[in-house]
Amino acid sequence: NSFFFFFTLVDRLTVTVVSPLKGKLEMNASGKLGELTVKLKGRLQRDKDEEKEKDEKKEKEKTAAKGKPGAKEGAKGGWSYVIDSESMDLDKLLTAKMPSMSGRAQGSVKAKVSGRLNGRRSADKSAQPIDILLTLPTFSTGGVKVQNVSLPIRVLGDKATVRNGTGSLFGGEIRLGIDVSMPDHQWRGTANIVNLNLEKAAQPFLKEGAVAGSADININLKGDYGTLMMIFANGDFHTSNGYIHKFSALDRITKDGRVSFQRVRGSFFWNGRDLWLNPGTQATAMPGDQLYRYFA
Repeated sequence: NSFFFFFTLVDRLTVTVVSPLKGKLEMNASGKLGELTVKLKGRLQRDKDEEKEKDEKKEKEKTAAKGKPGAKEGAKGGWSYVIDSESMDLDKLLTAKMPSMSGRAQGSVKAKVSGRLNGRRSADKSAQPIDILLTLPTFSTGGVKVQNVSLPIRVLGDKATVRNGTGSLFGGEIRLGIDVSMPDHQWRGTANIVNLNLEKAAQPFLKEGAVAGSADININLKGDYGTLMMIFANGDFHTSNGYIHKFSALDRITKDGRVSFQRVRGSFFWNGRDLWLNPGTQATAMPGDQLYRYFA
């Protein structure tokens, strides 16, 4: 049953349920997920369908007049649910289900799970989607920090999708979409980053020097969600006006210790560990630059 999707992630779950009103349940739960204590709050409420209620009332009146028992109240109706988690440590959460992820990600995450349950006698026997909203104020891995992450996930059957995921990376705004096939642990996605700060982005990867400017990036992603290292990416980028500086070699070939560029266009490949610029990446000089016109 889709309602218990979230609970299958948690071991030794203790649940307290109260019913303050007819057709409404409230829940508090806590459990252990590895070393992590998970706390949840939820509510379950019968769907309202005014037309259905009128029809059922008429049917009850007819069957009562004939001396026959009527249909059980709510047997055909559905229920809607919402479950909210408290903030959870991301490293402990990932490590509990994927030990290979231990120590690879830092941050905290909150989850909101919502969906609908069919009634026992509902004519609708199709699987109901589960909507999960993950929010991460800060997420970091491999020296790269992503902020204000919001991932709206829809689970239906053995497929999961992310549409209009958002976040902030090195000052740039992220838009993300992902498709996941759960049986084979494979996922694919696309990401677009607008106005990325090149100085902040390059700093974790450079042993010397710095890059100033901004860039827009389009990325295709795929991987195995069982391990962080099984992620592959390729894409393209273009920059605005900027410059390279703080390299000792530049002091010997330039007057001001910098190489400026009007734009840089190129493509790249990342194998989960190393980042490669593909052949054809080209930088165009600022107008009137005496050092170069372009280089690739």
